[in-house]
Amino acid sequence: MDEKQIALEAMLAAKDSAHWAWWTMTATIFSVLISLGTLGMAFSALDTWRQQEMLKLKMEFKRSILELIYAMDSMPRNWSYHQINSARARLQASPEVANRVADPAQIYINKMALKDAFSDSTKAWIMCEHLFSETEIEGLWNKFRGEFRDYIMRGGDTNRLAGILESLNAKLKVL
Repeated sequence: MDEKQIALEAMLAAKDSAHWAWWTMTATIFSVLISLGTLGMAFSALDTWRQQEMLKLKMEFKRSILELIYAMDSMPRNWSYHQINSARARLQASPEVANRVADPAQIYINKMALKDAFSDSTKAWIMCEHLFSETEIEGLWNKFRGEFRDYIMRGGDTNRLAGILESLNAKLKVL
C-alpha cells in the first residue's frame, strides 16, 4: 500500500465517520423534539387533572349545599330552643319514640342531622374556598355561616337561611 492509497482510505473513513456523526445528531435532535412534545403533553395532562380536581371540589360543595337544603327543609319553619330541650328529654326518657315519624321529639333528630349537614358543608367549603375567593359565593357562604350559628343556638325562622341557601345553590355553577 502506498501513500495515496492510505490517504484515500483515511479520507473514506473520515467521510463515513462524518455521515455517522450527522445521523447521530439528527437522531438526537429528533429525540429532543419527541421529549419536548411529551413534556408538553404531560403539562397538558397535569392541567386537565387540576381542572378535574377543582370540578370535584365544586361538585362536593354543591352536593353538601343540597344536603344542607334538604336538612333545613326537614326542620319546622319556626322553632325554639325550648322545643329542642323537651324533645331531647323525651328521647332520653323513651328512646323508642325516635322511630316515630310524627312525634314531636323528631325535631331534635332533625336538628342533629342539620348540624351534621352544616359540618359536612363547612368541610367541603374549606377544601374549595380558594376557588371562590372574592366572589359572590364567598359572600353568601359567609353570610349563611354567620346567621346559621345564631339559628342553630337559639332557633328561629328558617326562611331567611333557606333564601340564602337557595341563592347560593343558584349561583354555584359546577360546569
